[in-house]
Amino acid sequence: MERKHNLSKNIGKVSTGTFLSKITGLVRDIFLTHFLGATWVADSFGIAFVIPNMLRGLFGEGALAAAFIPSYTEISQNQSKHDAIKFGINILTILLVVLVLLVIIGILLAPLIISIIAPGLSAKATILAEKLTQILFPYLFLIGLTSIIISILNVHTIFFLPSLSPTMMNLGIIAPVFLYSLFSDSTLIQKSYFFAGGVLFGGVLQLIANSYLLGKVGFKFKLHINLKHPELRSVWKRMIPGIIGLGIREVNVVVDTLLASLLAAGTIAALQYGNRLMQLPLGVFGIAMGIAVLPLFSMHTANDDIKALKTSLTDSVNMILLLMLPIIGLTLVLGKEIITLIYLHGAFDEKALQMTYNALAFYSLGLVSHSCVKIFANAFFALKNTKKPMLISGVAVISNIVFNLILMHYLGLRGLALASSLAATIQACLLLIFLTKKIGKINFKLILTNFFKIGTMAILVTLVSRIILKSNLFFPANGSWLLILIRLSAIFLIALSIYFVGIKLFKVKEADKIYKILKQKISQPNL
Repeated sequence: MERKHNLSKNIGKVSTGTFLSKITGLVRDIFLTHFLGATWVADSFGIAFVIPNMLRGLFGEGALAAAFIPSYTEISQNQSKHDAIKFGINILTILLVVLVLLVIIGILLAPLIISIIAPGLSAKATILAEKLTQILFPYLFLIGLTSIIISILNVHTIFFLPSLSPTMMNLGIIAPVFLYSLFSDSTLIQKSYFFAGGVLFGGVLQLIANSYLLGKVGFKFKLHINLKHPELRSVWKRMIPGIIGLGIREVNVVVDTLLASLLAAGTIAALQYGNRLMQLPLGVFGIAMGIAVLPLFSMHTANDDIKALKTSLTDSVNMILLLMLPIIGLTLVLGKEIITLIYLHGAFDEKALQMTYNALAFYSLGLVSHSCVKIFANAFFALKNTKKPMLISGVAVISNIVFNLILMHYLGLRGLALASSLAATIQACLLLIFLTKKIGKINFKLILTNFFKIGTMAILVTLVSRIILKSNLFFPANGSWLLILIRLSAIFLIALSIYFVGIKLFKVKEADKIYKILKQKISQPNL
């Protein structure tokens, strides 16, 4: 019971920090859409920012973290904290060298990279994308180190402050653009350069803050490389399949960008805006849960406690269903209102609004699947098995490409977003099938029962929300931003009240865990 409580508590910490980060991310996107809109300049900036983020997934919070955390946890439990810290410094030093080399190579090869991933850009958009890529590539060094530091902090059960790291980056982006806009009438291109500079500034803030926390847990800032460390070989062997698997997954990003560049101008930007809005609930709940469960799963496997691992997996899936199913319904009904409130101003017009909503609606269909992929993959990583997720990632990428080519012909950018959701569903199902073959069945009966209970309430609140929205009960449509905010707030409050009363009546256990955490936070707010 204590483990379940700790899991819920850690998820709550990460979710709270991630929520604050996503809110500042929305403010950042408000600036981005206001100044750049869904224009060719926004497309160039979006492409340039995609590239270091792809590599960040490989070397930062992806393959390396997944291979490193189980070994670090095992050394901490079976040897000593001092040995674990020494091993961590070794990994950080090696990563530093690799990232420096990658940044240099990326800056030199920026024109070639842009020509490969976005051949459909106009000549002026291509030139701008190349320059922005060269400016943004050092961000890979900053976020790569920051991500592995955060992984180490998570093993030491430090979750909340590291989860605020994206807030620092968002503020770093917002501050220079805001200050510059007060004193100058700059062009779209000049503003894109300031956004790029802000990304680097935010990356520096993230690295400094998390490095300080790392010092608090006992790390000393010195370079140390020991290529003969016995666990290094184990990490490397697990990391190679992880890099391949995540590299295969990043092919999705390249393919989506390439195909989007062949559609109407602004498609790349609209897909990214829609994806970022989808990332709000996914980051706050799905990815936050993945961050919280990897150290827990690693502890279970280090103790050879497969029963506890299966229980934690069941709890995680039920929590995903509880949180994501109503969010999908509310996104489909209220998505356009949300986008209007956040983005509809400046260079962001009605056409961009419709394009972004189309992307958001079809991306949101994959919220449960994307969340489950993170959970199931981390279970494999905790079991020190990175090969199976790699192979399944390959199947998902092939599925995504096939769905893209078919659906974009009929649905345009909606097809690209829907293809992502379908591919994630296939990936989640395959991961679950092979995971249960390895550790035995989890409690499918409980999951299925909860799915019908939660699904029933999710459908109900979706219908209620649509009825209220169409009836203009809370102020007429197309009002000021304040009226839209009041209307959305009222609908959300009613919908969530109905939902939580319903799942309480249905006796969904995961709802009780949330109530307990909220009650504890209210009675002891300093925890």
